[in-house]
Amino acid sequence: MFRTLLSLTVMISSFLLYIILHNINKNTIDFSSVYCYYDKAGNKYCTFSNVCFLSESGGQFVFFLAEQSTVFGLKSKEDLNNISFSSVDGHNGFNMKIVMSIGGDILKKSKFIKNSVFIMSRFKSDNTMHVIHDDIFPLFVTYNFMCAGNVESCTKTHRLAFLDNDIGIESHAEWYDLFSSEPPLNLKALKESVCFRKLHTGLSRESLWFQYGFKKVQGPILESSLNGPVLRKFRNFILKGFNIVRSNYYRPNNAVFISRKLSRKILNENYVIESISKSFDESNANIKNGFTVKVVDAMQNKTKNILETIRNCKVLVGMHGSAMIFSLFLPEGAAILELFPFGIQPEHVSPIRALAKLPGTTFSYLSWINVQESNSVDPNRSEALMGGLHHLNPQQQSAIKAVKLVPAVECCHDPVYLYRMFQDTVVDNSFFQSLLQLKSQQENLFNFNNSSNSSLFLKDKWLFPGSVYDIKCDFLKHNKIIITWKKPLNFHSFTKHEYSITIQILSRIISVKTFTTNVTIMENAAVGNIQVWIKCMFDNSESIDSFSVC
Repeated sequence: MFRTLLSLTVMISSFLLYIILHNINKNTIDFSSVYCYYDKAGNKYCTFSNVCFLSESGGQFVFFLAEQSTVFGLKSKEDLNNISFSSVDGHNGFNMKIVMSIGGDILKKSKFIKNSVFIMSRFKSDNTMHVIHDDIFPLFVTYNFMCAGNVESCTKTHRLAFLDNDIGIESHAEWYDLFSSEPPLNLKALKESVCFRKLHTGLSRESLWFQYGFKKVQGPILESSLNGPVLRKFRNFILKGFNIVRSNYYRPNNAVFISRKLSRKILNENYVIESISKSFDESNANIKNGFTVKVVDAMQNKTKNILETIRNCKVLVGMHGSAMIFSLFLPEGAAILELFPFGIQPEHVSPIRALAKLPGTTFSYLSWINVQESNSVDPNRSEALMGGLHHLNPQQQSAIKAVKLVPAVECCHDPVYLYRMFQDTVVDNSFFQSLLQLKSQQENLFNFNNSSNSSLFLKDKWLFPGSVYDIKCDFLKHNKIIITWKKPLNFHSFTKHEYSITIQILSRIISVKTFTTNVTIMENAAVGNIQVWIKCMFDNSESIDSFSVC
């Protein structure tokens, strides 16, 4: 009995010692490593292991160099200076500050985070447009790549960490929560240093479709790789995250008007709402619920309520502003009418207009611009960033007011742009004609079949004939040669395809085209080997050549 108790005591002591030593080992770092790669646009993505953030150092990370360290994908020390936490290109305020160190004395009071962390800098977390375009959508695309298309998997295994100055701004916290396995960390708010076992950096810029004039004039990103199918996948992920479900067979019969109360106001909102109702009301025996116009205020309504309302509408109308980004969550076939103050040109300033031009999108878009300066009301604000001119002398103010059409400008303090952009507007009768035009445009899109629009985009961009295979040559009597092959594996995807055949016999070249899977050639004399190239063609696309020696 005594021996049994002694053995049990020894086992328990050994186990406790193991736990103690194991925990001590867990809270130390012998060496750090980093693996980086670049995408086709030159964006850098890095995964760090065993690095620490020192809260008292002004936002610096410590990388512990040792013989076992691995540094892969970085060519020089200078490459460390442009590891970005943001999707905003060229903004060095969001770059990682990293220090290489030998020795780990600095870890004595550090907290260790075991799970994988994705670190980012929010660009402007108090603005819905910037939150979605610059943070959330890039995060979605990044997770989509990291987890091989399973974004939800990444949200369960990665915790977000912020390194920015937006401490205490919680207006859009629920958006970021969708992408974090635990409540996100705000590193600048921590009072202690933290060490990360696994830290990921690099937000994809492949999802961006608009740039706001940072170091160049504002406007659409002309070579954006974004398209309708990716937009819909993002939309569905967000709606599911907010527990918003709607049947695919539901045809909405409502309109949404986005109201602005603080700036860039529409001064006769009742007229706008009545006009929407008159132009789109289609109440009849086939529609159980009559057409209604619902008013949404992004400053007052909760995000989920806004998403639910917009998800169930057929028309969205609003003055240009950040809340118009909710257009992303409209159902297929919906229509958008975006209003603009006097002097503002939509092609320069509107992310929504640019969004509507992306391939594979399934909604109608139209702009209404106030062309009557008399319908533009100067709110006479004192703040320069809200269009105020009081900080300028009378001559400068007169020069700004003389500009009737604002060109594309760089961000973010152009007084001409700000003066015109923050004017209030009285909407005139031309607005009703724009609504009728939008209605006609929407009906044409709906009749075209919205789902087929998306599939046609994918087909036109990505479908091409596969290569033919199993090329054979039969040498018959009288110098007759029959060449046969098998159709591409995806031949059923094409209504009618053609084959181009090139045959080389000694130094002679023969070119033939046919719709069948065989050709016959005649030779005047016996020949040796012949070389054959065959490709399949459909419209403007063709397969890779298949080659054979017979």
